[in-house]
Amino acid sequence: EEVRQQVEAELAGRLRQQAQSLGVSVASLYHLAWAQVLS
Repeated sequence: EEVRQQVEAELAGRLRQQAQSLGVSVASLYHLAWAQVLS
């Protein structure tokens, strides 16, 4: 099952900038955040 959730444009832009500065994808940030929630 797949779920999609839209985020505000400003937040999406900040996430893209942060991911780019870390050299990772936005998906990687989401997966890391979700792993933190589950731990």
